[in-house]
Amino acid sequence: MDNISSLLLKFRRLINDDGDLRKVISEILKEITGIEIKAESIRLKERSIFISCPPAVGSEVFLRKTELISKIREKTKKDFIDIRFC
Repeated sequence: MDNISSLLLKFRRLINDDGDLRKVISEILKEITGIEIKAESIRLKERSIFISCPPAVGSEVFLRKTELISKIREKTKKDFIDIRFC
């Protein structure tokens, strides 16, 4: 029974880490683009960031993609290589 508890605790930490990471990315997006994108609209998969947003917002993010990826890497210490839109 103790093994199950430790396993569940590990997954809880992973979920919280992912939520915190999406929140930091959301803050960086607002800082650089001036557009607020909710953390719930951001998904992370492998080394890519997926953002669910209107096309006009996506265009603004795309124009500053290099700067955003650089800042996100610097603040999160994660090796993201792309920002995509869905």
